Amino acid sequence: MNHPVVKGLLFAVVLLVFYLGGWLNYVQAGTIGAVGFFILTSLFYWQVVVAGHRRRSSLVLSLIVLFVVALFFFASFQMALRDIFHVQQDNVVVIESIFNTNAAESGEFLQQYGPYLLKHLLIFVVVTAGYLYLTRRPWQPAGVGRRTVVACCVFTAVTLLLHFNPTVRRTNPLLYVPIYHAKWKADLESTQKLLLQLERNMALEGSAATYLGDSGRNTVVWVIGESDTRHNWSLYGYPRKTTPRLEQHSELLAFSNVRAADAGTVISMTKMLTPATLAQPDLWKQQPSLLVLAKAAGYKVFWISNQGTDRRGVMSVFSSQADEAVFTNRGTSRGESSFDEVLFAPYEQSLRDPAEKKLIVVHLMGAHPAYDFRYPAGWDEFTLATDDRVANELRAQGRSLAAIMLRNQYDNAIRYQDHVIATLLEKAQQMADGRLAWLYIADHGEDVAHHSNFAGHNHRAAEMWEVPMLFWASPEYDVNVPSPEVAYQADHIDHTLLGLLKLESPYHDLAADLFSTGRTRLAASAARQPSPP
Repeated sequence: MNHPVVKGLLFAVVLLVFYLGGWLNYVQAGTIGAVGFFILTSLFYWQVVVAGHRRRSSLVLSLIVLFVVALFFFASFQMALRDIFHVQQDNVVVIESIFNTNAAESGEFLQQYGPYLLKHLLIFVVVTAGYLYLTRRPWQPAGVGRRTVVACCVFTAVTLLLHFNPTVRRTNPLLYVPIYHAKWKADLESTQKLLLQLERNMALEGSAATYLGDSGRNTVVWVIGESDTRHNWSLYGYPRKTTPRLEQHSELLAFSNVRAADAGTVISMTKMLTPATLAQPDLWKQQPSLLVLAKAAGYKVFWISNQGTDRRGVMSVFSSQADEAVFTNRGTSRGESSFDEVLFAPYEQSLRDPAEKKLIVVHLMGAHPAYDFRYPAGWDEFTLATDDRVANELRAQGRSLAAIMLRNQYDNAIRYQDHVIATLLEKAQQMADGRLAWLYIADHGEDVAHHSNFAGHNHRAAEMWEVPMLFWASPEYDVNVPSPEVAYQADHIDHTLLGLLKLESPYHDLAADLFSTGRTRLAASAARQPSPP
């Protein structure tokens, strides 16, 4: 056990156990295991070579402890990401979350995923302590011969040469943060340059949009939900009465076969607001957004958001394209003190605005974690004391009390959203002046104890992708209404909105416009889109 190679192999064996346990995939376990084997074997050899030199031995021992802790922490980090979100450590969403967060968002994250984090922290502590204990004694050969020195130099040289490979560099835990911090900064700078470029090209690109509607007032309201899966809406058959007010609106068209544009807020919003799709995710950098085209055709564009995150990063690019942007969340995150009803006042003001043509985008906080932060006191209809079909099914499936509690909180958040969404619809119906079309869709769904005790973003679950979509239009609005069962992919929603805005544009694909009279069936188109992981 004392030989440097044996100690290095022991680290690789631990990673193999993580792989066999399903905690890491073979790429993750293989790369960390290989990098750790060479780094640690080299250091254990150096521990032998410098034996007898007190300061050098202390330095090497410190490096051994540092790398053992860093490597196992890095492996635990990847295991936690895989366990909680089913993504790898270099996923763009993870990188943005790490470097573009704040104390409030971190607190919400810890509250939502605390049990998972504690589990992986415990694994990290136990495995690290065990490995350091088993390898605590240095190898003590009869003498430091030439073979030992050569082996030390060979392993050190191979370790350094391996780091010329970018995958290896990214796997070294001491290089991970600086590498991705540089990548994140470069992405921010490119976003700012892109914003300037879009602003310069706005008039040129926008000239490719012409309003073809009749004279008179024309208003399109687009309400974007957050973390709503239709599997928890009673409007779509969920056993709990989570959408009682919306169910009273028989004039409301509820589409039952709509898939989210993507499984994260920013990437989903980017695809819905622009020509970008699952198949071509970078089109938003090359072609104008829905907001730019609407403004160029004479629309006054409103962006009303309860998400503080809309004021930074990529989302700030889109919100800045509106004529008027209102952010009701006074915090810098998805703060618990800002319920979506704060949107009502600026929303009413936008409906009253005298502009003849208006596009009003409303971005809700919705049911984003932490779920119990999403509804005011008095909206906790479902609790651990609730004894209904859903609670009984969860208990029968062996769900933990914590998982059942999170499902209750999520359903309470959905029930409150029913109040918010219904109120937004009713205000539009009451205040409609001329033609008005109203559309609601969620950015993505949420898996809340649907398949296990997990609650949150699960890219593999159908609940993450299958979202509600609602539509209503005033009697004066000329629209071709399709079957509510039609298959539709939400990354095409910008084409549907261009149709509702009555715009003619080379960026308007009639085949992707849900309400177009010239539209071909999109079932085949939806089938061609990449399936969720």
